[in-house]
Amino acid sequence: METYDSETGNYAPRGDLPKDFSNEADDLEGRELLIFLQESLKIALEGAIAQALNTHLNKLTKSKNYAIFAQQFMTGLQLYYGQGMSLAEIAPQLGMSNWDKARRILNPGDLLHKIRMLTVQQLLDNILEKAKEMGLTKIPPAPDYLKTVSEQIEVFADEEIFQEAAAEIRAGKNRSLDSLYAQKLRSYLEKI
Repeated sequence: METYDSETGNYAPRGDLPKDFSNEADDLEGRELLIFLQESLKIALEGAIAQALNTHLNKLTKSKNYAIFAQQFMTGLQLYYGQGMSLAEIAPQLGMSNWDKARRILNPGDLLHKIRMLTVQQLLDNILEKAKEMGLTKIPPAPDYLKTVSEQIEVFADEEIFQEAAAEIRAGKNRSLDSLYAQKLRSYLEKI
């Protein structure tokens, strides 16, 4: 635990607390914050998956060219993420003429990008609400604060989830779909 020294403009350890207690309290706060971030990230990811899949399905349903494939969207994702099939293998199973059509319908990379954006936004909202509850910031936060927190959230989310998920998609035929992203996507698809 630290206090702000207005004369020097620096933070310094509190003198009234023993050193060991101060470090233990900081460690405990750090662990609690990390647990909160990780749990919030998982919840945000689950919400983002549901929202992105429903939005994409609605878009396909309204599309003049792809409406006939809308009902196969979820099945295609189950084949891709659940059975590890390639788009070339999925296309004929869904009655599509080629893998390019399967790519345009399923588009795993674009879906990942949309889910990432929604996850980061939901996590940012959760963190700002928590910071407001703890009296760490006001709502709406200052633009610089918001920018800094947003950048840190993106880095955190990428390190925890999205870098591995993107690598899986790029891996091609011999990919393993074991990332947290793939697990949560499969879990959602199994529930519907």
